[in-house]
Amino acid sequence: MNPWDVEMVVAEEACRHAEAVASINPYSEAEWIAIGNTRCVYAGSSASVFGVYSFQESQWEEREWKELERFFQQKERPPTFWVTSQTPADLLERISTSHRCTKIERIYGIGFAKEAPPSTKTQSPTGEPLTETMDGKTFHALPLADLDRWTLLFSQRDNPSAKEPSYLASVKLHQKEIRFYENGKEASYTFFSNGFAYVPYPAASLRDWQITQAKNFRATAYLERQITNDLPLGSESQKNIAPLKPELKQKDFELILERKLYEPI
Repeated sequence: MNPWDVEMVVAEEACRHAEAVASINPYSEAEWIAIGNTRCVYAGSSASVFGVYSFQESQWEEREWKELERFFQQKERPPTFWVTSQTPADLLERISTSHRCTKIERIYGIGFAKEAPPSTKTQSPTGEPLTETMDGKTFHALPLADLDRWTLLFSQRDNPSAKEPSYLASVKLHQKEIRFYENGKEASYTFFSNGFAYVPYPAASLRDWQITQAKNFRATAYLERQITNDLPLGSESQKNIAPLKPELKQKDFELILERKLYEPI
């Protein structure tokens, strides 16, 4: 798997999130722009989905920097940058004068054989038969009646006592190119883009189901995000990153991409 392609999938998921926010609240000013392969994303004044994604192209011209700066100035929020091993040294040097690394994410994945057979029918862990069809826009793995349960379970990931859907869960209901999964205990979703099946918020009890459907949709690979806690000031220690979970090792997951979030000092 090419790390550049994987970062583009993460960037596209952020763009679809901003579009979903804009569809819910036109006054949010949520939007994204492309500068070459780079994506500048704004999803709200305090949104966690924010910043410069796929920051991987070399030979940036001054006019491109001005375009980037203008976008975030209009939003009245200084940019953050997601940096990867593909980010050229000159770009990293430029942002390091005003930004520091505060968080590290790792994307793990497994590739699939191209000859994976398609499937037209599957069954959820709750025993509900589901028809697998792709309309090219939104993929619903649950009957609409179950989406209320999904939003609450997804909200309880961060707040186990939640009785109402979180804003993030509500936004995801309006996001394109995703399928929803829940089994009465946990909730997750898969974002499909450019042949990849990407799971930003994995749930252990749903993983096999999501992997199976990714294969059935002829995805070339299944990806999961692992998030670290915020890093101490000036620290980028690998000790802040949890080791690969045993259940992922058993499934032959590999580290595909390490992403570092640089925020203003």
